[in-house]
Amino acid sequence: MTKFLSPTSINTYLRCPRKYFLKYIKGLKEKPSIHLIRGKAVHDAIAKFHKSEIQDLKDFERLKIDLLSLFNHSWIAQARSGT
Repeated sequence: MTKFLSPTSINTYLRCPRKYFLKYIKGLKEKPSIHLIRGKAVHDAIAKFHKSEIQDLKDFERLKIDLLSLFNHSWIAQARSGT
């Protein structure tokens, strides 16, 4: 059986053979980066914002507060789940 390597796995091996072994051979999961956590929180907040019932689109300050509140809740949820 032939195993195909992705460009990402090849680059991982070239950067650090030990990391390649742990990730692709042993199958260990790595902790998500802060960038991934932030991105997931932003996407979750935006999705919830668009699903919410927006009453007044002209009240920019209220919209900003609502969106920041959704982001804060999503950020906390991401931090608790670790992903």
